[in-house]
Amino acid sequence: MYRLLFDVRLSCTFAVWQYRNARSGEELTHDFHELFWVEDGEGIHTINGLQRSMTAGYLILVQDRDFHTFSVPKQGQSVQFINFAFPVQLWKRIKKNHFSHETAFFDLKDFRLREYMLPLSSVTKLKTLCSDLATGNHDALTAETFLLSVLTLLKNQSKQTEKKEITPAWLTRTVKQIRIYPNFTGGTQAMARIAGYSSEHLARSTRKFLATTPREIVNEARLTHAATMLCSTNYSIINIALECGCANLGYFYKLFTARFQMTPSEYRDRHNTALHTIN
Repeated sequence: MYRLLFDVRLSCTFAVWQYRNARSGEELTHDFHELFWVEDGEGIHTINGLQRSMTAGYLILVQDRDFHTFSVPKQGQSVQFINFAFPVQLWKRIKKNHFSHETAFFDLKDFRLREYMLPLSSVTKLKTLCSDLATGNHDALTAETFLLSVLTLLKNQSKQTEKKEITPAWLTRTVKQIRIYPNFTGGTQAMARIAGYSSEHLARSTRKFLATTPREIVNEARLTHAATMLCSTNYSIINIALECGCANLGYFYKLFTARFQMTPSEYRDRHNTALHTIN
């Protein structure tokens, strides 16, 4: 890990970065704050030891105490994001003038509370807000105006999100990832690891926003995979159950029958009959 030091002669830095490396680089930390948002592509942000999926609209506020690095999921992919870095003193000045009575933004210890998933309209607005920076105006007034504008946008969006009870972006990403083989084979513990939250917090969130439980989400993914294997392979049912992460064959039968209203053998026979009819 290495540490970057901010040039005291600068009010801020502004840059467009594009990563194409499928291997994470060396972790870095720094003596300044920064924020960045993804414009295009898909990447992985490894921060404070946890991997976070990055897609267009992903924005994060990074503290001077954080350590992080970047990569892409597969060789040949790329992710493009815009980075704005500035001295810690700028945040302290804005906090004193506008957020003195609350713990907010860069003061939040848990980086996951500093992550946002912005809608397209907000990403478009960010492009407008950073137009002066993009043309080379990096003076103190431009830097402060831009940062305050971004924080205002985030604060207003958070209010709207609270009113609408929108499913958090991290939960949406977690559900999407746990449905991918072999992620669901690890059960609810794997789901909690992907989420980056405790099992208790994950369970509360799935109940609140999805009206279900982590176990039900995992089992649904397992059964969907099992049904596909029954239709497309000659694997024995016990091997299919094991590949889906179900070591208890009786429990697998119980789940499958409840979901499809027939046993795995009946499901395979019916599918094969349908294939013969088509042929």
